[in-house]
Formats: sequence, structure tokens, C-alpha cells
Amino acid sequence: MADRNDDPDRPATTRSTWKDGVVLVCRECDGTKHLDPKQARQVLKHEAKRVLGRRSVIVVETACMDVCPKKAIAVAALGAGGGWDRVVTVQSAHACCHFIDELAADRSSEPQRRATP
Repeated sequence: MADRNDDPDRPATTRSTWKDGVVLVCRECDGTKHLDPKQARQVLKHEAKRVLGRRSVIVVETACMDVCPKKAIAVAALGAGGGWDRVVTVQSAHACCHFIDELAADRSSEPQRRATP
């Protein structure tokens, strides 16, 4: 019987360098005259490092997410634990910062446990 690690068709599991989740930025959105998708990615990445900590999330440009906002950029956050699953639209660097602050608040708030009788 062949070793499972020798099978090239079997996906290999590996550890990621980021621990909390992924932030996706649509590179096909038009954006505004003050913020394009590349700038949004840079702001989100900088804020995530500052607020959430280094290597907490990875910020990636992606293809169309079928949100297609007018004069805005679609941004999605997918958390490792499922708590960040959301899509928003941003129109400014300030909105990007506010979005990261919301993610930090979600991460710090733990679900309340029910007391067992």
C-alpha cells in the first residue's frame, strides 16, 4: 500500500502564517477618486497590523465578488472561527479603518456562555 504522503493528487495540509482570518478586497471595483482597490488594500493591511497585531490577518486582492457597488469597493472578512463572515462596501480610507476596528471589537468579544443549572 502506498504512503498517503506520496499521492500527488491528495491535498496537503499546511499551517498558515496568519491566525485570525482573511480580508478580501475586490480589485475590479471602480472605487472613488480618493480610494482605489490597491489603496484600500494598503490601508486595510496597515490598520490590521496596527489594531489586530502582526500576522493576525492576511489582506488579499481578489476577483469580482458580485457585490458591484457604485463608487465604492467591496471588502469581505472571513474569520477562522466563522465570526467575521461579512461583506461591506468602503468609499474612504476612514471607512477601511472603521471596518478593521469593527473586526477587532468582534474578536475581543467572546460569546457568552450559558450557566448550567
